[in-house]
Amino acid sequence: IGAGIAWVYNSGNVSWHSASTAQSASNLIEQQTTPPTPPVFTWTAASSSPYMQFSWADSSTLEVATYVVGTSTENTSYYKDKNQVHFVSFTDSLIAGADPSTFTVLGSVPSDGPPDDPNAYAKDKDHVYQDDQILSGVDPATIVTVYDDTQAPFPDQPGALVLKDKNAIYGIATTSSALFDIPTFVSAGGPYFKDKNHIYCVAVGNGTTNVLENADPLTFTDIPDSDYAIDKNNVYVLTLNASGINTGCAAIVGSDPSTFSIVAGTYGHVAKDKNHVYLSGKEFPLDPNSLVVLNADYVKDNQVVYYWDPSSNWISSNTMGPSIGWRPITGADAKTSSVFPPLNQWNLPSYAKDAFHVYINGNLIPAADPATFTPFPSSDGLDAYSKDAHNVYYGTTTLAGVDPATFTPPSQ
Repeated sequence: IGAGIAWVYNSGNVSWHSASTAQSASNLIEQQTTPPTPPVFTWTAASSSPYMQFSWADSSTLEVATYVVGTSTENTSYYKDKNQVHFVSFTDSLIAGADPSTFTVLGSVPSDGPPDDPNAYAKDKDHVYQDDQILSGVDPATIVTVYDDTQAPFPDQPGALVLKDKNAIYGIATTSSALFDIPTFVSAGGPYFKDKNHIYCVAVGNGTTNVLENADPLTFTDIPDSDYAIDKNNVYVLTLNASGINTGCAAIVGSDPSTFSIVAGTYGHVAKDKNHVYLSGKEFPLDPNSLVVLNADYVKDNQVVYYWDPSSNWISSNTMGPSIGWRPITGADAKTSSVFPPLNQWNLPSYAKDAFHVYINGNLIPAADPATFTPFPSSDGLDAYSKDAHNVYYGTTTLAGVDPATFTPPSQ
């Protein structure tokens, strides 16, 4: 019943276990001549698979309560039959008084560990529930799900669930629901929400919700899989802390939303408008008209080459703060710069060259000859051997006395 769930019947009881360990768990249960006194939770010695005996369940009406998000049906830790509803975590908890006929799941905030949903939300005709507890003061007649993380997660912050009823907004940090116009409050994508009056930004990195000043609710659009959003007035970007978690949202001063576009890269690493180039949300001194994205690690215009270096502390000249890893390659000839094909799925090491130099991960290999340079394969991204007609290299180091014509890397 439900995706990934198998059910085994034993002496009138119902047992739960994951489908991946169905056979071993089933065999273990079938070998028990006397079922343990339910409810029981244990880890089987043979497979480390959890199972739960449901002595209370009517097997003909038992079901796992699910909810639909987009095109996906999500399982939860709620189970019900025609008579009762239970919340099954590391214990089996009866939800006293819950009405199975009107019981529906609103959503859940997933966590690690089978089969645990520590922040599941549901309702029936009388109450709203978090796990197996009644939430006092929440109206079951008007409670709805505004946002669930399986739709489009907040960047770098899974586990978001936002609900509302006629009285309040639940699930985002705010000092008062009076901030919002509740009837028109909806998700605007990613960390953004809106009502008829405002756009709101949820800063998951510091637990605040703020009005995005001067944003237009009618034309505001979050750009999927990026750190950017636009409306008729501005381009907006998430501000990130050192761990890449958003700490707020801000308009990019001087941006042109009518010509703004994502050029390349996950989460919009490279974007531009008619006047500027943006790397990971920051304005950089690159020419949008001559911008070329060489690959995910290297970009250039007709004057300079930049490399994506997560260890870089280089600071751009704009006022938006430190870059998230982009730095210029000193001395690179932009007009002749090119990159080598990726050596593996991570493109590590990442090689580039121009008419005069060769680079590994944005660093110069001093003695390398670009005309004859060849990197050796690196299946795991850790080996950094290369050669040209004259030398063998490891990283940026020349391996003295090694013959490039006969050399084979140790890993091969």
